[in-house]
Amino acid sequence: MLQIPNRIKKDLKLVEKKLGFYAHKTEGILPGVRGLILNGGKRIRPSLLLLSYRLFKGLKGNGTLKTALDSATVVELLHAASLLHDDVIEGAKLRRGAKTLNASMGDKTAVLVGDLLSTFSSQIVSETQNFEVLKRISRASTLICEGEIEDVVNSYNVRMSKERYIGLVMKKTAALFEACSEIGGVAAGAGPAEIRALRHYGTNLGIAFQIVDDILDYTAEVREFGKPVLSDLAEGKITLPIIYALKKASQSDRKRIVRIVAELKQRKHATEAIMREVKAVLMRYDCLSLSYKTAVEYTDGAIRALRKLPDNEFKQALKEIATFVIHREY
Repeated sequence: MLQIPNRIKKDLKLVEKKLGFYAHKTEGILPGVRGLILNGGKRIRPSLLLLSYRLFKGLKGNGTLKTALDSATVVELLHAASLLHDDVIEGAKLRRGAKTLNASMGDKTAVLVGDLLSTFSSQIVSETQNFEVLKRISRASTLICEGEIEDVVNSYNVRMSKERYIGLVMKKTAALFEACSEIGGVAAGAGPAEIRALRHYGTNLGIAFQIVDDILDYTAEVREFGKPVLSDLAEGKITLPIIYALKKASQSDRKRIVRIVAELKQRKHATEAIMREVKAVLMRYDCLSLSYKTAVEYTDGAIRALRKLPDNEFKQALKEIATFVIHREY
């Protein structure tokens, strides 16, 4: 269980109140979506931003707290919007243990609600009148969109390299982690070297988070994971475990994986027999362990980035988030 300082829990309650306002606003336009928007998840991204802010302001909170709270709301709205669009692209039916918006109300509705949440976030960030915050939100939004496009372009690409995979993850997932970590420091008035350290922390943490997510697709239970497992490969996602398999496996096993990917491209659905076969190959060549080892390396990089930052309970909490990311089961 992730432990968050009480000060941050209080901050998060204020963020939840702000999110509730925008969920209510959306509900007024389209009845029935409020619960889907507020189906919270772990709130890791706003927690990162608020911890990075409090890291420099301690318990006094004598920085630009409103900027930090508004920015935390922005990143969660952006994250929610990206998930809505993801679910449409992937045809997902389940998210956080509940039916997705596209499954409940259709793809068009889900896309438009995602667009609306994005415009809310743009409105909020413009009202902060903080160019440094705007710059980081804009950069993250651009990279997320680029990552989404690259993800689609590389569907079923058995030539996907580890380097290209990491580059894609840096855009699609780590960009927002990076922005959250930096913006907290910006709102607190941290110096360039401190903000640079936070950026390295967020980037490494985001990469580790996605690698673990990709491992869990092969190892988790639907109940804990909150969304269908064994779905990445069927959707054409060539993630790190498969990349290692294509590199480490014997010629016959490698050819079999390539054939399976080609079959899935046609049928878009994986039978239990096919997935058992894929998992057997992953286990035979320690691909899940190798992927986990890579995730640990990035987590270690995130923790190292914090070394020269102030020592307090908020820095400790940032370290604990890194530990949570690498050991999570959902």
